[in-house]
This record gives sequence, structure tokens and C-alpha cells, in this order.
Amino acid sequence: MNHHWADALSLQDKPFPTVTTNIVGSSRVIHPTVAKMWCGRPVEQLPVPAEEWHRDEKLGEPIYREHLAEYLALEALDKIAAAVEVEP
Repeated sequence: MNHHWADALSLQDKPFPTVTTNIVGSSRVIHPTVAKMWCGRPVEQLPVPAEEWHRDEKLGEPIYREHLAEYLALEALDKIAAAVEVEP
């Protein structure tokens, strides 16, 4: 999916974590708000590649299901960044 991120991602509503504010004289809990976040589409929603050699049901699909499908894209990118040494 390296060159087809737009086909593999969908914009979904995801809750933000609860936040507690500490203001002088009072504090309050702000319950989760919802934000739009990019997530990997389920495998069933991915377009079928036009060329047979792009289909990889034995290796690529299980890896996609385990690491990308329905996960936040930001989490996947963070994992990639952590695994690759980035030069300044």
C-alpha cells in the first residue's frame, strides 16, 4: 500500500482521552471529546489491485490486518519512525 495511502485510509471519529484541568480555585474533568483521525480501512474495504502481482494475500494481507487495519495511521507511522534511523 506504499503508493496508495489515500485508498487505505479513512477519516473516522475517535475519542480523545479524558483531561483534568487544574485552575486556581477549582479543577474540572473534561470528558472525551471526539476528533477526526486517519485510520486504516478494514481489508474488506480496500480496492482490489488491478494487477495480480500487486495482490499479496499470503504475506501482505495478514501483516496489514495485524498492524494497520482499523488502527490510527499516526500509530503506524510512529512505529515506522521508531524502527528507521532518521538523519537530520
